[in-house]
Amino acid sequence: MIALITGEKIRIDNHFENLPLKWDSDQDIHLHKISYKKVKGKRISVEALISLNSDRGVRFNSKVGSREEEILKEEIIQAFSDRKNKTNCRKFIKHLLKEINEISPKPNSRSHVKDSFNRIMNCFGLDETIGELLVNECNAYFQKYNGGKGRTYFIYKEGTIHEIGEFSFTERDTYKAKGFDL
Repeated sequence: MIALITGEKIRIDNHFENLPLKWDSDQDIHLHKISYKKVKGKRISVEALISLNSDRGVRFNSKVGSREEEILKEEIIQAFSDRKNKTNCRKFIKHLLKEINEISPKPNSRSHVKDSFNRIMNCFGLDETIGELLVNECNAYFQKYNGGKGRTYFIYKEGTIHEIGEFSFTERDTYKAKGFDL
């Protein structure tokens, strides 16, 4: 499942802040995925919402601006429409939601968040943390993980927002701006 976050970032959400994610509900729980690709030195991105607890399918937030973006969209649709991938992804995300809901609706202790982060990242095959669990002034949490082969991954939690991805210079600047000493 690490392919979901290699070179990319995912967010699991329902677009209702502070409302716990409930799998068996009318909520549209989806994987909010931003995919990036370099084409002729230019970085393109496609933002997809992949419904997990319904048959709403794959929707895109960005309009197609180039042939490369269209190809990237087709790759996402194929990856998540395949029956085997869809089944595995739903099982995987359902497990992640359990962990996320454990740390979302209530005040969190540092050790509780750290344990939950480790269980979530273990689903991606990541078990070696880099540095300490960071907490900013808004009580948001951030942790980096060693992915081997020079890759670093992260998990971030602020309220009910949960982001997981590969750590890059762009991500570093984003989370520095949120008050983390990276």
